[in-house]
Amino acid sequence: MGKRTVPDNWATWSAPPDSESSTPHVLFCEDTAQTLSLSAPCRIFGFELEPNPYDDFDYDVDFILSLDGTIVRTISMTVNGYQGARLFAGEFTGGCSFDTIEIVGGAEFAIAQVRYALA
Repeated sequence: MGKRTVPDNWATWSAPPDSESSTPHVLFCEDTAQTLSLSAPCRIFGFELEPNPYDDFDYDVDFILSLDGTIVRTISMTVNGYQGARLFAGEFTGGCSFDTIEIVGGAEFAIAQVRYALA
């Protein structure tokens, strides 16, 4: 993933209250999928995502425990760049944690405002 800024290298982003900031630094994926390997297990993880082209695209985000490949949860959402970035976030309780995030969608995308809490 490459780092860019809004609006210099990225056309638009949501504005508050729909997102944290209208001019965040973004991590841009020049593919339709990206895997994030975390250095430690987490129980909370979230980020804002916006597709590059302005159209409806479906995205699936899997929260995975890499030790045994268990998909802890999947969040699926249709995101339209005209409507701005959308939040993908999960909080897991009961000792459940994950250390891998897989993002798969129908178009290139960027993420910003990454937040997490360790297990």
